[in-house]
Amino acid sequence: MDDLEDMYDDFRSITKFENDTYQYFMISKTAIVEFFKIIMASFLSLTVVQSCDGEMCNFSDLIDNDSLLLSAISMNLLNMIVFFLFYIVEFKREIYQIRYLDIDKTKGDYKLVSIRKNEKKYAYIFKDLDWYNSLYRIVLYVLLCITIINWSLSSVLVANRYYSFKTIITLLTNILLMSSKLSESYTISSESLEHKIGISAYLKEFTSFNVIDKDYIK
Repeated sequence: MDDLEDMYDDFRSITKFENDTYQYFMISKTAIVEFFKIIMASFLSLTVVQSCDGEMCNFSDLIDNDSLLLSAISMNLLNMIVFFLFYIVEFKREIYQIRYLDIDKTKGDYKLVSIRKNEKKYAYIFKDLDWYNSLYRIVLYVLLCITIINWSLSSVLVANRYYSFKTIITLLTNILLMSSKLSESYTISSESLEHKIGISAYLKEFTSFNVIDKDYIK
């Protein structure tokens, strides 16, 4: 009997390790791909098609001493840095959820609400989860403000250097790319704070960590 229990414990540990490892791999892969896309989208002053003396600008044409251009590039850089900080917070929040929470597809997305209410012994987990959710929202708001300023300044620059319909297409494509990420993050942040739960920013579409991780069940 003891041998069967040991075998079950070993199987449970292996399964748990494989599941967590898969989740770590998925969020790492998604975060890296998303971040590189955002780098391109942040530098609107360099990635959007523009006109230089009636011709399409090349990279060397864009690097000059024009004050508006330098201001736009500086804001592009700031936008990218804040996005990078946002991804750090988002990634650490995701790691925390994978470590202390789990996903049980047999239970509802808001199962964690009842666990929070009825199982006070897990208060330390929920305290940190609330902290991560709050920090996530604060950094997101800062990012939204910086991004709007970046869009505005870069749009003025691009309008002064309009080349063709390609200018509008590349500008809107980059803005839509960033808007999609920001919109998803805002939805995740709002849902997580409102219901005091942990919604994944990377694992499928709005996957909720809805139970306590087996390693921390008392």
